[in-house]
Amino acid sequence: MSPILPDQTDLESQLGILLRSGRAAGFSSERFDQCLRLIAQIPSPDSQKAWFDLFYEQWTEFARTPDCLQGPLKESFESRLARLRTQIEQQRRD
Repeated sequence: MSPILPDQTDLESQLGILLRSGRAAGFSSERFDQCLRLIAQIPSPDSQKAWFDLFYEQWTEFARTPDCLQGPLKESFESRLARLRTQIEQQRRD
């Protein structure tokens, strides 16, 4: 039995909701994690890249506290973002 692939429209809908709530309430660590998980599940590499870019732009502008963008927490977030960005670029080349 083959695994059930997530529906791209559903994933994008969930991401849209998370981005809107992130703009309204700030991007907590939990919301950050949820966004990265959803982006990683999008089947189309081009859509993944577009959503990643949109998320990154929104996250840097609406992070819950300025501290999220400084120090060890920023390094952790940026490291995870870099891994996902690399994964997306590899999928786009394949």
